[in-house]
Amino acid sequence: NPFREWIGARLRVDAYGWAAAGDPVAAARMAWEDARVSHTANGVYAAMFMAAAHAASLSESSSAACAEVGLSVVPARSRLAEALRTARALAPEREWEGVVDELHTCYGHYHWVHAINNTALVAAALYRFDGDFSGAIGAVVQGGWDTDTNGAAVGSILGATVGVSGIDERWTTPLGGRFASSLPGFDGIAIDELVRRTLAVVPEPTAA
Repeated sequence: NPFREWIGARLRVDAYGWAAAGDPVAAARMAWEDARVSHTANGVYAAMFMAAAHAASLSESSSAACAEVGLSVVPARSRLAEALRTARALAPEREWEGVVDELHTCYGHYHWVHAINNTALVAAALYRFDGDFSGAIGAVVQGGWDTDTNGAAVGSILGATVGVSGIDERWTTPLGGRFASSLPGFDGIAIDELVRRTLAVVPEPTAA
């Protein structure tokens, strides 16, 4: 079943990272529990990578560091780990178009919503555009494949690492502080309310 290594599990684990802020292992564990219901192998590993990177983004100030944390929870001998290491090596060495071209050469044989090619592209953007919120989103979307999922993932991590001051108002003003969703009861919900609900499930830090 080829669908089991597609991106469906990776795109639904962001909240595990937010709920396990600063604890990427816990986030990866929750992602694994979720993803293995519907996915296998690299489909699961991509979810673990993404959840861990999101968790790291709330304690790190570097998107490249978040990518490293994500890579650390992926089995080292997996095809995904190999693709992530390739993305890391390519990111600083070529113009972005060259990075994208090489990733398409290496992983273009996968379906456009496969976990390996899309997650490698996300990682490359995290390594290359550290600290550049707008640049990272624009670059990863330009890279093709599952553009909306990848843009959202990169935007979330960069948004957390750069903070509100690092996000241009052209991204935030049109939203009007509201969130559009097809989920019943959530269309038009205030972003601040979603933040409140997320914080409500984050464990209180324990004393050392």
